[in-house]
Amino acid sequence: MKLTRPIYPEPHQVAWDGGVYEFGSKINLYCNLDDPLKLDTMQELWRNFTMGAGDLQIQPCEKLPKFSAVISQTEPQTIPTLATGFEYSVKVTKEGFALAAADGAGLAHAFSTILQLINPRCLEAGKESFAAPYVTIQDRPDLAFRGIHLCVFPETTLLLLEKAIRMAGLMKFTHVVLEFWGTLEYDAMPELHWKDHFFTKAQIKPLIDMIRGMGMQVIPMFNHLGHAAAARECFGRHVILNQNPKLAMLFEPDGWTWCLSNPDTLKLLRQIREELIELCGEGDYFHIGCDEARSYATCDLCSQEEGPKMLAQYLNGLSKELKKQGRRAIMWGDALLDKSVWKAPNIATGDSIPQALPLLDRDIIIADWQYSIEESDVPTAKFFIEQGFETLLSPWDRGENMQGLAEGAKKLRALGVLATTWDRLPGFISKIPYMADAMWCGPSNYRQSGTQIASVLRKLVLTERFEDAGWNGWEVKE
Repeated sequence: MKLTRPIYPEPHQVAWDGGVYEFGSKINLYCNLDDPLKLDTMQELWRNFTMGAGDLQIQPCEKLPKFSAVISQTEPQTIPTLATGFEYSVKVTKEGFALAAADGAGLAHAFSTILQLINPRCLEAGKESFAAPYVTIQDRPDLAFRGIHLCVFPETTLLLLEKAIRMAGLMKFTHVVLEFWGTLEYDAMPELHWKDHFFTKAQIKPLIDMIRGMGMQVIPMFNHLGHAAAARECFGRHVILNQNPKLAMLFEPDGWTWCLSNPDTLKLLRQIREELIELCGEGDYFHIGCDEARSYATCDLCSQEEGPKMLAQYLNGLSKELKKQGRRAIMWGDALLDKSVWKAPNIATGDSIPQALPLLDRDIIIADWQYSIEESDVPTAKFFIEQGFETLLSPWDRGENMQGLAEGAKKLRALGVLATTWDRLPGFISKIPYMADAMWCGPSNYRQSGTQIASVLRKLVLTERFEDAGWNGWEVKE
């Protein structure tokens, strides 16, 4: 049977059985899942993917295993089963949709797959009907950790974040890193956010619930070394010092790096971590940043210390504290690479900092961002792994870079991939399916069609205004 539309990311095993399952606007979801957040998300997504006409009614069914479900007009006659070695399975027959998974995330992934199978047959009011092709799908990811890093800039809207989160969730990402660039209101210090461009925790909480509802985990992030300005270097802003110069002692002289010899700095960073962990809820990781720390240990006090040793003690202390909270620290790897040794196309920014590498706790995870690598041979990631660190490979927004690092992660048996978006998030949304395919199963057999991706986004996030539609706020930019 010819597939009428692609499934993103492309499943490992698909067998089209011929025929279609037809159903009306009301249908039952039979399951034994006690998770209101995930169930509410399923109902909302079902409604969106049935053009607002579908009503997925939750029916508790104790005879079904916890991570299985049946979507049908009638109570399940058979128990869905999962084949050994797979994360989830989907089977569509005349009886409906049967889903089985190894865990809650796998069930969310199975649900994401069946949403993409639905086609409308009739949308006339009162006569709505839909169909899905008979199919058997057995699926698993090539990489266990499939993350996306989202920056919340003053220009970033909640709607844009919602689009990225929902697209990543449907594409079976596992983790979302949230990094606020002077845009979150903290209790610890009012100067940590711009007074005219910020979000409250109450505004961010629905996005966190959305991440969890789609089967992903939130990773809070705050830069603990460089990028202390919480603004990009290219425009010279500083969220704290522009608003209160009297707080200059928290930083190295240029304000770019936190001053580690100041106990007030360490106290403030601890308070920030506690607030972010409370906001983001349970999770396995905390991203401490630490990239491009060019002005490290340049103040009068820090410069008298043995820089690499002081840094290792600091980072190991962070790792120890986070482990007590059930989390592992993730840090960027560029400053740990000696720039006199690692040459283009490899990216390295380290001067004296690389000397700290042998002293670091091996429970720290290195995120190796390399944006010029296009092949699966990623020597910097291999170096970190050989040094005993679990490693995430981090591409940016070029297809060759995404594919190369995803394949490199598989070849090296790395922890996984953490895709970065930085200031390119609007355009990156249309590339999330490509990144998902690269991480999940390798190069897709489907052509990455902008119209197909747009059709998926329209169902994920309903919008009417011109500026809100699609993935850019403009049609023609002069």
